[in-house]
Amino acid sequence: MSVYLIDNDSFFGYRVRRVIGGVPHQHYFSLLGNGKRLKGKDRAVVESSAEKLDLKLEKQQTKARRSRERESIPSNRAGDPLGVKGISVRSKRTVRGAKSYDYTVFQVNCMSKIEEKPVCTTFSIDAHGWEGAWLQAVRFYAKHKGLRQYGHLVERIPSQQKAKKILKQKARKAG
Repeated sequence: MSVYLIDNDSFFGYRVRRVIGGVPHQHYFSLLGNGKRLKGKDRAVVESSAEKLDLKLEKQQTKARRSRERESIPSNRAGDPLGVKGISVRSKRTVRGAKSYDYTVFQVNCMSKIEEKPVCTTFSIDAHGWEGAWLQAVRFYAKHKGLRQYGHLVERIPSQQKAKKILKQKARKAG
């Protein structure tokens, strides 16, 4: 719910705010009448109008999100027909005591439909193998994106040689 009670020197009332298709929509409902604060039924009427507007805007927001998802086309990663946007190969380093360990992972970073917030996790290639880590990453991605069928994503596994080449180039730029 995006109905907020604002109580400061310049305004006392409810604000309804939602962003629909990148455009912010907000409306203010004053809780002042004849210079005094509203109470009881009058206040409840104003609050219910704010909540009704919020429900209306929420429906518009959901509709806009669904249409945007239907129109979105999976993009290729950097001109490569393999790979999935949201799943990338990363080189990680863990330091334990005086030792440091380098390892490679598939990192999944996407907006979750389940949790309604961004999620990020990694799957170790050393622990699961190239195909196993890719499969786990795709399953996680499909679960959070609400995809029932994801075989076409499993088939888009990037080649190890290209991935290692890209990681070496990134390491040179960073170092």
